[in-house]
Amino acid sequence: MSTGTHSPRPLTRRSIDRLPSRRLTAYQGIGALLTQMLSQLAADTDLYKASDGPRLERVVIDLESAVLSHALDDVPPYW
Repeated sequence: MSTGTHSPRPLTRRSIDRLPSRRLTAYQGIGALLTQMLSQLAADTDLYKASDGPRLERVVIDLESAVLSHALDDVPPYW
């Protein structure tokens, strides 16, 4: 089984430049999932081993990518 970030469209510099005009929410959907993950990590830092860091980092990066991709889903390609 393979894991990793899959985005229907690459997160290019050009598409990311459009993000300031997009609404990103931390209260519902994927944004809420990222918020909950970060809150849990911050609240329970003593429960994680140093070796958990790289794995948790990958999860956070994947969730961040998902939030950004979701926000750009309805932006026309190649903007």
